[in-house]
This record gives sequence, structure tokens and C-alpha cells, in this order.
Amino acid sequence: MHLSSTEIIATSIKYTPSENTEVEKGKRKKKEKRKKKKGKGNREKGTKRKINKKKKKRERKRKKRKEKGKKVQILRKKVKEEKSSRRSV
Repeated sequence: MHLSSTEIIATSIKYTPSENTEVEKGKRKKKEKRKKKKGKGNREKGTKRKINKKKKKRERKRKKRKEKGKKVQILRKKVKEEKSSRRSV
């Protein structure tokens, strides 16, 4: 397919995008993204809250583990006592 010089000019003019071009059917224009303002104060508060939350969670877990350990120790003591009482009898 060979185009003459006038056809080439016509096609180039036809498809030059101007600033306010109409969008073709089925195609959407890209929306400009709005820049978010960075508020340092709020961010710091959030991180502090997060850190405190994690600390509390850790403490709770530690407490649970301690309690479990105590229960296990009590059970072991009971078992030991039962064994020793069996031996003596």
C-alpha cells in the first residue's frame, strides 16, 4: 500500500492529538492522581499505638505461658507424690 505525499500529510494531521481531544468510544481517559499530604504527627501516633498494642499482646502471651508452666509444675509435683506414695506402700 503506497500513499502519496498529500495522503501522508492528511493522515498525520488527522491523528495528531491536541490538548482537548475527545475520547474514543470504549476508551477512558486516565485520571490524574491526587497527591496525599503527609502529616507526620498522625503517623507517629499511629506507630506508637501499634507498638503499644504489640507490647500488650506479648505481655498477655507471656502471662499465659507462665500460668501454663505453673499448672504443669503442680501436676508434676502431684504425679511425683503419687509415685512416691505407691513405692512406700
